[in-house]
Amino acid sequence: MWVRSKELKRPVEDRLGCLWHFQLWWGTAIQRLFFWDEAKETTGLLELPGDKALHYSRLRERIQKLAKDPDYRRRYLKPLKFPLERHYGE
Repeated sequence: MWVRSKELKRPVEDRLGCLWHFQLWWGTAIQRLFFWDEAKETTGLLELPGDKALHYSRLRERIQKLAKDPDYRRRYLKPLKFPLERHYGE
């Protein structure tokens, strides 16, 4: 199910002033954190199996790290299709 949260609706700004957007999908077997820049040129997906799913407070730390650390973010780069809800609902 898609998680609708005020925290996720606000973009996170990196050191260069680029805005990063995040969307969370949480299922029984997997947790998916989608991310993209303002222009949707750089996109990615962090997938965590159900037994490795993060509590919301830890998830916020991961969001900050994805936005602020380009080397960390590079590990999870993946082309995404928009709108996310249509292509990644299951």
